[in-house]
Amino acid sequence: MKAQTTSVYFFLLIFFLSTRLAAQDIPVDSVIKISCSSDAAQTYSLYLPKGFTTTKKYPVLLFLDPGGRGEVPVTRYRSVADKYGIILTCSYNSRNFDAASSVNAIEAIHKDLLERFPVGISKTWLAGFSGGARMASFYAETHDRIDGVIACGAAFAGERSTAYARKIPFAWIVGIADMNFEEMLQANETLDQADQSSLLLLFNGGHSWPPVEQLSIAAYWLSVEESLLPGQPAIDEQLQKMIRDEKVMYHAWLEANEYKQLNGFEKTADSLRQQIESAKGFKQSRRSFSESMEEERKYMDEFSLLFSQSVAVNDISISNDDTWKAMSSKLNRNSSNEYYQLSGERKFDFSWRLCSENYFQFMEIRQYGQAYKTAYILSFFQPAHLNSYYLMARAAAGLMDRSLCLKNLKQAIRKGGITKEKINGDAFITKLLDAETIDKLFS
Repeated sequence: MKAQTTSVYFFLLIFFLSTRLAAQDIPVDSVIKISCSSDAAQTYSLYLPKGFTTTKKYPVLLFLDPGGRGEVPVTRYRSVADKYGIILTCSYNSRNFDAASSVNAIEAIHKDLLERFPVGISKTWLAGFSGGARMASFYAETHDRIDGVIACGAAFAGERSTAYARKIPFAWIVGIADMNFEEMLQANETLDQADQSSLLLLFNGGHSWPPVEQLSIAAYWLSVEESLLPGQPAIDEQLQKMIRDEKVMYHAWLEANEYKQLNGFEKTADSLRQQIESAKGFKQSRRSFSESMEEERKYMDEFSLLFSQSVAVNDISISNDDTWKAMSSKLNRNSSNEYYQLSGERKFDFSWRLCSENYFQFMEIRQYGQAYKTAYILSFFQPAHLNSYYLMARAAAGLMDRSLCLKNLKQAIRKGGITKEKINGDAFITKLLDAETIDKLFS
């Protein structure tokens, strides 16, 4: 037991010391946690690629994760760093809905890297997922130290219909079931029309960090832009695979059209694009795509407006059940048309995420009436991992409405997934209900 304790202590000591090491002492091919020398509260994960040497300048890809999970993207994309010779970092401090946390993290990490690596860095690229992507694009617009952006799962920090202020390359990566799919397509088109360097990459998936393959392509594109000339990825193989596997032909066409921008793959991509255009059903595929996207835009605009109107007043009155039932009937998640089915998944994703994000914000600022209404609207767009009745019970507890809290707790328990232990551990609930009352809910 003593030997085990000693080894654990030794590991922790080495880990702590590694936060103070100079560049030549940092282990290569390992993800480690670093504290910034100028501000120990600012921490980040760091990965130095295989073959790293302190006598050479390297580009840096600085990630922003919406939940401050500093190890997630750095660990996930280590192979990309090795392939193209890129230093990877990600902040543990940056958070969604807190712009200052992202700005402070970028500033601190960039400063620390310049101090830690005496030969400097050749380029600094920002990459982010979801809210992290929005902050990456926001920060890059006003800071000339940023040389490019990889935005995953979200585009700009606000609506944009004009050119970006700085002429830097933007790679957009989005899943075809991501609620921000249309937004990302629009962002790419906006920069294209302004003759700014922009690349759109798709993958089969939802709102998440993208697969390694897509981020590798984006890194290759940025690297070639900066004349680093790394080894080429197997783009033609990936395109062929997508054409074979993709159920929706027009998405494959979009990718082939984008891949024409990749150095060395122009002819291959153009040939594949023409091949897809000549395929049977392509025109119908393009028509279905356009029609479903138009319907999707209308739905999201209508949902946003109705939601804003519903929660504008801080009370719990609900008078538009039929409206939300009608909205939920427009999802088309089980449509036989693949485009409409994917669009339905995106609309559903958009609906519940808008509700849940606003719910937790309202709870944080103690606007419990608005939180209650938000959770009620969520009940019409219920994801498997959220119990809207339990969320309503918590908001009712915030309002100190005992009967409303009990009513929704009973519904939440019937729905399943809510245990006595969970309720007893919830400070919102237990400040209103005693243990005996909670016990009776399960009797």
